[in-house]
Order: sequence, then C-alpha cells, then structure tokens
Amino acid sequence: MADSSCTIVPKKKVVSPVWDYFGLHADSEGKIIDDGVAVCRQGNGNVRASGGNTSNLLSHLRTHHPSKYTLVLQAQREKAKESSTASSSSTNASQATLPELFTKTQKYERTTRRWREITDSMTYCISKDMLPIYTVEKEGFRRLTYTLDSKYEIPSAKYFSSVAIPALYEKTRETVAVEIQSAYYFSSITDMWSSSTMEPYFSYTMHFITNDWTLQSGCLQTLFVPKDHNTDNLSEVLTETLAQWKLEVGRQVCITTDNGSNILCATTLEKKRDLTKAQNDLGVPQHSLVTDCPTRWGSLIKMIDRILEQEACIRQVFVVDRKNAHLIPTWQDLEVLESMKAALGQLDDFTDMLSGEQKVTVSSIKPVLHVLKSKVLKVCEGDANLTNSLKQRVLDYLLNKYDDNDVDELLNVCTYLDPRFKGVYIENEVDLALVKDRLAREGTEMIEDQEGVSEPTSSSQSSSAVSDPSIKKRKLSSWLKETVELQSSSSTPQTLDQKINKEIEDYLKLPMLDAEMDPLQWWKVHMVVLPTMAKLAQKYLSVCASSSPSERIFSCSGNIVSKKRTLLKREKVNMLVFLNRNLH
Repeated sequence: MADSSCTIVPKKKVVSPVWDYFGLHADSEGKIIDDGVAVCRQGNGNVRASGGNTSNLLSHLRTHHPSKYTLVLQAQREKAKESSTASSSSTNASQATLPELFTKTQKYERTTRRWREITDSMTYCISKDMLPIYTVEKEGFRRLTYTLDSKYEIPSAKYFSSVAIPALYEKTRETVAVEIQSAYYFSSITDMWSSSTMEPYFSYTMHFITNDWTLQSGCLQTLFVPKDHNTDNLSEVLTETLAQWKLEVGRQVCITTDNGSNILCATTLEKKRDLTKAQNDLGVPQHSLVTDCPTRWGSLIKMIDRILEQEACIRQVFVVDRKNAHLIPTWQDLEVLESMKAALGQLDDFTDMLSGEQKVTVSSIKPVLHVLKSKVLKVCEGDANLTNSLKQRVLDYLLNKYDDNDVDELLNVCTYLDPRFKGVYIENEVDLALVKDRLAREGTEMIEDQEGVSEPTSSSQSSSAVSDPSIKKRKLSSWLKETVELQSSSSTPQTLDQKINKEIEDYLKLPMLDAEMDPLQWWKVHMVVLPTMAKLAQKYLSVCASSSPSERIFSCSGNIVSKKRTLLKREKVNMLVFLNRNLH
C-alpha cells in the first residue's frame, strides 16, 4: 500500500481505453513505484496488472463500475472498426497473388534438413495411404502445403516417382532384409492376381516367428508375370524371389496358396428409399442388404441371413413393381435359404480362427475339422434333407482338401507343437508315433546344424576348461554353470536323441494351455526349459492356415492400380505395394 506522499500518474504508451480509469503509483519526483499494480481512479483500491495485462482491470470495472465498463467496451468496438477499415484499404491497394507470394518468400534449399523432412513425410504419405503420385501437383494440395510452410517448394510428381519413392523403397527394403535374415525358418504365401488393366501379377508374402516370439509377416515381392501361369513358370518366379532376398529354400517350411480363379459376382438391389420406407412401416431393423463376394469368407451366409431378415420388406418393395416381381422370394426360395443358413450359419465363427495374420492359425486346422465333423456339420435326423446334404458336401470338401499324407503329417506336427492342443486331435497312435519320431529326428539335425554338436561334452574336456590357466578373471555365473555341467557329466552321458525325447516327455507333462491364450507367449516363457522343442515350434507355427494375407494384398493392389492409375509402371507397382505393406 502506497503512503500519502504518493501520487497517481497515467501509464505511458498504452492502447486500451481501460487505462483511462486507472493509473500507477509514483513518488514525489514522479517516478513509478510499481508498474505491476494499477490504482483505480474511482477510489476502489489497487488492481494487479502484471506486464500491462488488462484482464483484471476490465473485471474490476465490470464488478464495481458497470457504467465505465460499458464505455470501455464501446470504445474498443469503435477502435477495432477503424483498424479493420484501414487494414482493408491497405490490403486492397497492394494484395499479392499466390504466385507472387511464392516468388517473394525465400524457399528452402533442397540440401536443408527441413526440406528433406517434409519431402520424406510426403513420400511416406503417398506410399502408405496409396495416394496417386500426381496428388503433389494438384492446386488444393499445393495451397495446403504453402499454408503449412510457405518456404517449402514441392518437387514435381516426376521427382517423387523417379527419386523419392525408389529411395524410400530401397531404405525400407534394407530394413526388411535385415529383419528377415534373423528368421531361421519361415513359411510363405503366394498367389496370382490381375490389375484393373488385366495385367497378371505374382505376390509373395513371408511369415516367420522372431526370437521374441512375435509372428511377423511382410509382402516381399509383387512381380509382373507375362508368361503362362503353369507350374514351371511360377516355380521359376518363386526361386528368383527367394534368391533376390537371400532366402534359403531349405529354410522354407511350407507354401500356402490359392489356385482358384478370382471370379467376382455382384448382385444389386435398387430402390433403397423404398426399402427404408418398408422397414419403417414393418418395424424391421434398417439394415442394408449384403452382397456375396467369393473371395471374402462368410459373405454368403451374411447375405442369406440379411435376406431372411428383410424378406417382408423386399416383398413389399417389389410387389408393386411388375418388372421386378420375379425377384420376390418364393416359399421354395425361403426353404432353400433356411436350409443353407442351418447348414452353414456356424461356419462363420471359425473364419477368424483360420484367416488371421498376426496370430498362430495352422495348428487350429485339426481342432476345427474335429469340431466341424463331430458337431457343426454332423448330420441330424431333425434337419431337412437339403440341410444334411449341404453339411455332408461341405465336410467332404474340407476332408478331401487335407487328405494328402504330407499335408496331414504337417498338420499333426503343428498341432502337436501348440500347447493348447498337443496330441489331443491326432486321431491314432501310429500318427502320434510318427510325429514324435519326426520331431526327434529334426531336433537332432537342428542341434547338429546350428551348434555343430554330435555328442555330449566329456568330463575330461570340462575339467580341462576349469583348470585353464589362461582365464584370469571369471564371473560367478560361469563357475556355477561349470559346476552344474560337472555334476551332470558324472552321471551316464545322454545322446542327443535321448535329450530330445526327454524334452518331448517333459512337454507332454506340462498342463495344456487354455484355448484362448497365445501359444507363442507360452513358448517364450518355456523356451529355457524346452530349447529344442521351442526351436521346432518357432519353425512350424509360422505357417498360415489360409491364403487370406494374399487376398489382403489384392485389395491393397486394387487401390494402387486403380482406373485412374492404369499407366503405373510395373516396377512402381511392386514398390508401392511393398511400401504400403511394410511401412510402420
């Protein structure tokens, strides 16, 4: 609080009219005592105004002097109006066009870090979001970029096509190449697809399990294949792909492929407005009709289920339209649809189990077939003849699909190595014995191949290691490890076959994992006590149960090679598909 000798002086160099009602304390010589505290000229004390802030001053007037507060607001409006008028006349006199602004602003050099950062981000956006390369030359995109950073000059579409995207491709390719070299075993998915210009392409996707027990996948190649799509030509393309990525054929566990033709059928129902009205009239849920797509699992049964749900609405829409009256479902049609729903309705529950890409799927084939055979597709006396016939045909198709001896043995091995199932779904003792023999044989070969070990270390070798005078300082862990080895070596040495068989027995003694749990995480925990079995699981559980990942690549490729991008060069297709599937 200032003493009686203080005077009130106006604040200098202020713009706001609120200061007409406030001043600052000054001493007898006129020197301001504290410019952060304003004093009300109406006699209502001091108000904090640090740094010239007027918020507290306005609040003080609004509370204690409403009439003065109104005058301040009016003064502020008039001043703002005058300022706007002056600014508008000045702008109209010398407003620059967009090209002039580009010319006047000093641009980033292409060697600067900021220019490279923005260009790299644009390249990533084009590749990841499947944007046409010519997007960078569109006026709206260029205006947006200028607004975000006026100093950045966008390169041409040719630069992105010939320089930026190939550079990002090479960089990402090197990263992926390093990642996949850590995969000791891997599985593959291959398939053919045609672009909108009817050009045939070959896609190759690799799957493997990392040392951290994570299932990884990546589309490595999308190649134009002009030759006949026979076995020899496709085998040659596959061999070339493996060679380019330095992948050994012997490390490839399995190849999943779909040899069916991609025939797309589409059925459309018009008069959506009438359908909505019928749904409102009849109190039926306002759901759109679903179209069947042969390449999308479960779409047929979803279409049937939706038609049965909307049958009354469909009838109301077409009953007044003679041209389309034949589309009204008859009672025979409805019986067929009901039978198909009864036979196939539950199959959709197994779709996700077999079509996933980030989880183990191959070991679920045997359990799924068992459930389908014993429950879902089992012929029942109470079902219609058509329902039972459909069940039997679907079951026969699935069983024939996996009727090959080599395929059956592979599925048995994969199921056995899944701690959720183990040997439960292997049908007979002969197959179970074959699986154990195969695992023991491959485990022995794996150890000999990776470690160069054929016989256990003798006690004399261990003793010589203990007494080696060249070792000056050793950790406690190494002494304890040798103590364990010396104790184990005092007993009868075990052969590699005996060790692996002991691992198999220990594996079977462990409790089975819950069906909802992740088998890879289970192996990550137990790989210390079951090292050889863990390696075998890492080898086989990367196999995919279906070619769904290839179908996803087709969808991605269709967005890239669209009707507006039919002139894309084939090597650019490979780069863009690769980047979209591998950029993170």
